[in-house]
Amino acid sequence: MQSLKSINFKTFILFLGILLSTTFCGTSREVAISDSNLVRSTTNQVPADFQKQWEKRHIEAELKGIITKLDQLTKDNPSSYELLIMASRANYIMGDGPLYLKMTEENESAIKEEQKKFYDASISYAEKAMALDSNFRKAVVGGAKVELAIENLGKDYIDSIYWRYAALARWSRLEGTVTLLKNKGKFAQMVKRIEALDPNYFFGAVYRFYGGSETLTPGGSMTKGKENFEKAIKVENNFFGNHVLFADVWASKKRDGKLFDKELNFVINAKPEVLGKPEWVPEQIIEQMKAKKIITEKDQRNIE
Repeated sequence: MQSLKSINFKTFILFLGILLSTTFCGTSREVAISDSNLVRSTTNQVPADFQKQWEKRHIEAELKGIITKLDQLTKDNPSSYELLIMASRANYIMGDGPLYLKMTEENESAIKEEQKKFYDASISYAEKAMALDSNFRKAVVGGAKVELAIENLGKDYIDSIYWRYAALARWSRLEGTVTLLKNKGKFAQMVKRIEALDPNYFFGAVYRFYGGSETLTPGGSMTKGKENFEKAIKVENNFFGNHVLFADVWASKKRDGKLFDKELNFVINAKPEVLGKPEWVPEQIIEQMKAKKIITEKDQRNIE
């Protein structure tokens, strides 16, 4: 007859095995790509009246309406790459903008659950945009990983690769460390494809990735992290996102109060139009609001 101690030990081992198998596999999501005969439309299917609404996406109430409208527009026009990218961006903005700006210690858990939903939707729309390329679609349907199949995508699909990467990175971080580490290789593969197509894409997005990766990854180089953030700023000094991320990630971890203040105050005191690209003013306004929020957290972050 087995002793109680022996039974308890075996029960513990069984429980540990179950825990490890469920905890360390991370969270997965279903890729929004299926076999179809859709061909990317060669005409602009974005309604003129909706374009005016799109320009107000930095306003939460307007953004909610934009997301609802895009949900219907993409159903009505499933071959419109432009509409799918707008839908991906809109959902990403909701998570990164209004929801982030409303986050407090009291509502953090609930807000993060909401963010995950919008980031997941952003990923799905980006994947649907990718799938308008028949070679990419055939590769994925045939069993290839998305991160390998993107070699089929050219520069005219770079937006879909970027927004899938950006949203997947945010979603993974919210799901937890295990999911984040599980998907780390996917982020790198997507960014490397973007780099091959256009190293300066989206005002230095590639360098922002390398800056964040070196800074936050265990064993990464803070020196290389800083160098890459500075490269992003060199690509486009007037894109507020470069400065906000530099402060939020590198200066915060380094506890460099002087740099933290310098980068955030540059954004706070500048005009969103300084970028010289009217189509990106809403994003500039959102980054400015984020800078104002982050700078108030200086003491909370123990930055001197």
